[in-house]
Amino acid sequence: MATTQDRFPFSKAPVKRIKAVQFSVWDPDEIKKYSVCRVDSAEIYEKGKPKAGGLSDPRMGTMDKFGGICTTDGANMYDCPGYFGHIELAKPMFHSGFIKTVVRVLRCVSYHDSKLLLDKSDPKYALGLKRTKPEARLRYFMGICGSKKFDDRSGAPQPKYRLDSMKILMEFPVPKDPHAADAMPESERKQELSAERAYEILRRISDDDCKAMGFDVRYVRPDWMIITNLPVPPPPVRPSVMMDSSARCEDDLTHKLIEIVRANNHLKRQLAAGTAQHLLNDFVAMLQYHITTYMDNTLPGQPPAQQKSGRPIKSISQRLKGKQGRIRGNLMGKRVDFSARTVITGDPNIGIDELGVPWSIALNLTFPETVTPFNRDKLQELVNNGPHPPPGLTGAKSIIRADGRRINLAYVRSDADRQLELGDRVERHLSSGDLVLFNRQPSLHKMSMMGHRGGWDFLNMDKSDSEDEGEASSEGFQPSDEAEEEDDESSDYSSDEDLESEGSDDDEDASEEGEEDEGLSWEELEEEARRDDRQRDLEEGNEEDERPRKRGGGGGGGPAAKRRR
Repeated sequence: MATTQDRFPFSKAPVKRIKAVQFSVWDPDEIKKYSVCRVDSAEIYEKGKPKAGGLSDPRMGTMDKFGGICTTDGANMYDCPGYFGHIELAKPMFHSGFIKTVVRVLRCVSYHDSKLLLDKSDPKYALGLKRTKPEARLRYFMGICGSKKFDDRSGAPQPKYRLDSMKILMEFPVPKDPHAADAMPESERKQELSAERAYEILRRISDDDCKAMGFDVRYVRPDWMIITNLPVPPPPVRPSVMMDSSARCEDDLTHKLIEIVRANNHLKRQLAAGTAQHLLNDFVAMLQYHITTYMDNTLPGQPPAQQKSGRPIKSISQRLKGKQGRIRGNLMGKRVDFSARTVITGDPNIGIDELGVPWSIALNLTFPETVTPFNRDKLQELVNNGPHPPPGLTGAKSIIRADGRRINLAYVRSDADRQLELGDRVERHLSSGDLVLFNRQPSLHKMSMMGHRGGWDFLNMDKSDSEDEGEASSEGFQPSDEAEEEDDESSDYSSDEDLESEGSDDDEDASEEGEEDEGLSWEELEEEARRDDRQRDLEEGNEEDERPRKRGGGGGGGPAAKRRR
């Protein structure tokens, strides 16, 4: 039986060290070069087998686990990586990812001869070449050339471009002489720029002008940003799912590619039949819509493509970007062991280097500790507690013997299997004093991940160790009665009003009165307060006190404070 190594022997080419990675836009000629077939049929299967020229052409690879063979390399679905095909479009189409750059380039070049609107003899031209960043250079020339209404060389009118979703609208300026023979009629001043006309303008731009605008013609040209040949991804990228009723459920990308092929074939037939231009525009718009929603189905101003069930199509853009995309969700994102996450609260009762861990987490996280003469008794006690220890205690999950055997304590019945020997490793539960790595997202630098000592019974931190002390103290700290008495003696948690009230002589007298009145009932306190009020009115002749009464003082002030109590 031939193995994969027999079919694909190792290359004898010398191994080179990678120096750099260069991204580029795919040249339409390269798309054809890397393609193994041209897709021009909207039918996928013919007599139960993949149809040649369809979206499951055997030359692009196979997803048939029952003897399917790729006709390009002769491999099955497990060894074949898949190969691209291509669709030759009847007319050029805009790319949703490049249309903004296309508009920027159009503002820099002439509408009639595709030359840069800024002459090389102009000092501003040399000033723009001094900019090293390509984006800054294109932005510089667009800022200078975008305001020109007429070409300085020929005097031809230069339209003003505006992007509207996937349409480029242009408006020509009012002619200098409206009665001239070559003056543009008023009805033609506002037009929609077709992708075909934009492709012709961009294709005529010289390499020197492309370099001046920041393009490296070895890797990208402005006309490559308009689609003429659409790459078709291989079946392994868009696999079909076999249902219980022996029917196949195709991927969303395959459904969109079917609609693209159908719309492209309709447009080809209309072009061959010589259909009028205003009727062709509808077929062009339909093909543009399917290509746009195939690339990105969330563009503003564009109705999303949907399945028959009403579910939106998951386009290429949605598969790559976002938290659930291919990059963050599959390549960079991963699930790991020995980690936990939850909401934290502040706690002033633990040290600044301590971290409170819930029991549910502590009994799940383990640490492999080697048995020595110094910790043998402690580890033996944890092993005896087992994976489900009594409340308030920790235990162990398993024992790893010196010969590599693992003993799961959940299934151990005899005491002999629980006996530890020197050199064994015990995977014990997290205990107080263990060092753990603790981070707060987003972890943008190494200071976001710090070491703490685990302990306590819920995930919390010391108040002074949190970034927002006020929030931690208000939400995570509720003082008890004893804490309130300590706060009266200490000024750590006192506010400015408390300090001010403590410094007043009246409040000290009032606090002394309050201490003497601790044994009085509420009725006696009310009667004493009314008696003090009448005495003050008689002495002062019903005049108001010149000193303002303090509200909310720490120790209370006079009868008003007693009345509040």
